[in-house]
Amino acid sequence: DGIKVVHLDVPTQPFMIMVNQSVYPDKRIRQAMDKAIDRDAICAMLQNAASIESPILSSTKYYDSSVTPTYDPDAAKAILQEAAADGAIDLSKPITLCTPPGAREKCASIIQQNLQAIGMTVNIQVEEAATMFAGFYDGTTGIGLVNMTMQSNPMYLRNMLTNDAATFINNSSDIWDDYYTRFMQATSDEDAVAVVDEMQQTWLDEVPIIFYAATYEDYAYNTRLGDDIGMEDIGLGNLPVWQWTM
Repeated sequence: DGIKVVHLDVPTQPFMIMVNQSVYPDKRIRQAMDKAIDRDAICAMLQNAASIESPILSSTKYYDSSVTPTYDPDAAKAILQEAAADGAIDLSKPITLCTPPGAREKCASIIQQNLQAIGMTVNIQVEEAATMFAGFYDGTTGIGLVNMTMQSNPMYLRNMLTNDAATFINNSSDIWDDYYTRFMQATSDEDAVAVVDEMQQTWLDEVPIIFYAATYEDYAYNTRLGDDIGMEDIGLGNLPVWQWTM
């Protein structure tokens, strides 16, 4: 009694595969991985989750609904074989998929099966997050599973994608910094949305990070704070605390 539960209608906690571009610089490898992932199977395992491709929070005006996941193992295999024929990847060598323990470890098993189905040999390495991220920096980690929180600012990944400083994915392209600059210089909402729309389409081609699922959240609060305390907006970091009572 006195406790109210709110279920958020928008998934805000994404699961993603970070791909170290110093290890896999050819975007075809990332494209193949992206198309190989059976997101629906992962969501069924996670429960309370949705398949995603875009890094943009779907409840914001910047979200492009056309940026949808594409599960196509045949296309993924063809792209990967083309990259291998050009010497971009040696498929005789196993790759290591790093993951912290917990839910991501379960996701790793499905991802391992998906990548092996297109011709990769994948070993799973369970390790603490700090060890995994240190490996991203020094180049010993090629791909790893990461969780985070989506933000309403569509440029929330800027520090992860920038070429102005060292990043976990070791990005060497200015393309994402250029989108950030154009977004910050936009003089209207329409211009800002157009920049982010273009960025999401580029995301489909470059695949700097593979977003594959996002989970929903449930919150509980004591009704002494009021009958409606705005929990539906907590995913955007907006809570009208000035309206709360005790």
